[in-house]
Order: sequence, then C-alpha cells, then structure tokens
Amino acid sequence: MILSGERQGVYLRAPPEQDLRTVITRLRHFFVWVRETIRHEGYVILAWRAVVKLLSPAVDLAAQALFDFDLTQPVEQRRARVECTIVEATEVDTDELVEMRFPALPARDERRLSDADEYRLALAESARARVRAVARLHIRQWLRAGEKCFVARVNGEMAHTNWIRFHGCGPAPHREIDPGEGEVYTTEGFTVPQWRGKALHEAVNTHMLRFAQAQGCRLAYTIADFTNARPRRGILRIGWKYRGHHLFIGPRRMGRTWMLRLGGDVGPVVRDLAGEPIRLL
Repeated sequence: MILSGERQGVYLRAPPEQDLRTVITRLRHFFVWVRETIRHEGYVILAWRAVVKLLSPAVDLAAQALFDFDLTQPVEQRRARVECTIVEATEVDTDELVEMRFPALPARDERRLSDADEYRLALAESARARVRAVARLHIRQWLRAGEKCFVARVNGEMAHTNWIRFHGCGPAPHREIDPGEGEVYTTEGFTVPQWRGKALHEAVNTHMLRFAQAQGCRLAYTIADFTNARPRRGILRIGWKYRGHHLFIGPRRMGRTWMLRLGGDVGPVVRDLAGEPIRLL
C-alpha cells in the first residue's frame, strides 16, 4: 500500500503492479471468451455480441428463436448422462434455487487485498446481493402465479432447473409467452457449469413435456437465444420444431419494448406479463 499526501488529505492507492495484474487477468478472460465464441458460434455471432455489449448502456437487444412441440404425439423421456433425480421444487426451495443460479461470492482474505481490489470486491458483492434479491422475488412470484419448477439433482444437489407456465397462470415478470388453452411455455432452463454437457436439460425438459401432456396439454412453446448454438442443438435433439425468430429492442429507461419479426411466425410472443408494453416493428 502506498500513501500519497495532498492538500486535502491522505489518499490510498494500490501499487502499480496490483493494477497491472488485474488488467492482465481481465484481458486473459476476454481473449478466452473471444476464442470460445469463435470456436462454437463463429465470427458473425462474435460481432453481434460485441455490438450488443457496446450498445448495452443505452438499449437492451435480444435475438431469440421460437420453437413449438406437438404434445399430441408421444414424447420420449430423454436420459441424462449422469445419475440424477427429477423432482418438482416448491417455495421452500427458494434459497437453494437462488444459490444454485447466483451463488454468493467466495469469502476472501481482505487483508491480502489492495485498496483498489477491496473496493472492487465490495462493489461486486453489492451487485451480487441485488441480483440475488431480485431472483428470490421473481422465484416467489412465478411459483405463486401457478408456474412449476422442475429440478434435476445429482448427488442430492441441484444441477439443473427449468420452469413451465400453463394457461391460466397469474401475471409474472419476464415471461414472453402467455399460453392459451391447452398450451404451455417452458423457460428459464439453467445447468450448473460443472454439469453441462450431461444432457440434464434434455432429461428435465422432456420430463416437463410429459407432465404437461398428462395434464391434457396439446402444444408447448419455448424460446432460445438465437445467437447461442448449444441450447438450440439440444432443443432440436428433443424434437422441438423451429417456428420463427425475432429481435427485442428495449431502450433503457423508456419502460417499453419493440419486437422486430425476423422470420417465421412469432405470434405467440407477447413479452413480459407483468405489464411491460410491447410495440411491433
């Protein structure tokens, strides 16, 4: 730690080598991200994600693909490539669901941190706390609206979660589709990083589709990130059929979203059942 005195007081700043190490670490992570994006998605998707990141302070952009599944046909139960149990989560599981999706930052010995790193850590912890609070609120809202959450557990711990929304569920935030009679919408699929590549999403998703089928539902919808090839490939392996793709444009602080149809039929998409208005372009 270096002390530098000025007229208005004494200021603390981290040694230059500390800041240099931070910059090098961030650059290393950035180049890994670029390499993996090019490897799995290609240069076009890399350029698109760069544009989205560049414009993110002013506007939220999301390119998405809509898929449907005919539930009047038999649904094969897919098997994960790891031993797991699939169960329905309840509100009692809220804290575990939050920790699984947004784990708390690991404890660190702050005595070994520079002032700059300690400040950055405090900002990160504050931001993570806000994200966890919002996630906890949304989980409770989704469950109380009548949605169901299915969980795959590996060795007793949550490894994958997925949500399904039925016709007649109450208003809920961040839901692009309000299913009609005989329809369902599956969303929010998430796999813990260490268990990715084990077909857990396929196992849970087909379990949910069979559950909906048993309730008399005839058609299911889901939405995937149009710029992320891995989820799309998994969805197609299950048997989902492409229906259309679209672009959401949400200028920040305007309280509204525009949707631009890019291809196919995106009629079922309504955007945010909690009241966010949408305009078609």
